[in-house]
Amino acid sequence: MRKYSRLDLLNNAAIDHRGGLIHRLFESRYARLTINVPVYDFKRAKVFVGTINEIIAEETDDIYTVEELVNLLFLDFLRQIDRG
Repeated sequence: MRKYSRLDLLNNAAIDHRGGLIHRLFESRYARLTINVPVYDFKRAKVFVGTINEIIAEETDDIYTVEELVNLLFLDFLRQIDRG
């Protein structure tokens, strides 16, 4: 078994010959997701969100958008994948 000093391990991790340090410094923690949907489905989503906003208007001041609906659906999708 080879012995590594802590300094060598840190140096190798910090100075990655493939540009890993630079990449880690500037990488984004967010991913962009582009979704293309037919116009009809987008209009249906707007009507659905509008109906939700009408129902909850009496109880809260929150207003939901189609983008938030897609975000919630995507998070639910990821949770379902995580559960198996």
